[in-house]
Amino acid sequence: MTLVDTRPQLRRFVPGGRLAVRLAPDPRRAPPLVIEGARSRPALWAWALPLLPLGIAALCAWRLRLRHYQAGGEWSEMFGHGQAEFGLAIAVLLLVAVLAFVARTLRRHALAVPAELRYGGVPVVAEVLSAEHTGTVINDAPVIALRLRFVDRAGVTHTVVAERAIAPLRLARVETARTLELLYLPAQPTRIALPTLE
Repeated sequence: MTLVDTRPQLRRFVPGGRLAVRLAPDPRRAPPLVIEGARSRPALWAWALPLLPLGIAALCAWRLRLRHYQAGGEWSEMFGHGQAEFGLAIAVLLLVAVLAFVARTLRRHALAVPAELRYGGVPVVAEVLSAEHTGTVINDAPVIALRLRFVDRAGVTHTVVAERAIAPLRLARVETARTLELLYLPAQPTRIALPTLE
């Protein structure tokens, strides 16, 4: 079975390595195997599922209001007061959808840097020695091998190579940059994160 890592910059898997897998709880799922310890992510439509009852309720309320005003013949009130209630329901739906999207985006960016580096990493400015294309492209973003040199708190100089998939809009800035901010672990200075590129 071929495994495609959607976030290779995290280096979660190594070629030729062994993975603990188990049968998926849903036999209709493809592939029928899941990685041990993995959490399933809901599909895109599942994020909109909580909004469905609210939308249906708003449309039903508007329809009942329309029927009431049609029976009474008070069209001017319907397009005044009733339309405002329908507009409010639509505004609430849009607000909830935007807030869900923003929360999901912020959570994704917060999880891009591992927790131990996010909380225990020491920030430092690294000198960019070279930026080379590796020849790999992920989602139209070329993978760039960055050779970086930085001095830790103890005064020791470290040289590390970090491969990152960089969006085309950021690519020119990264290739011409002289310095980049990074986080490193004092216990393992070669373990770094580049929060500005994640």
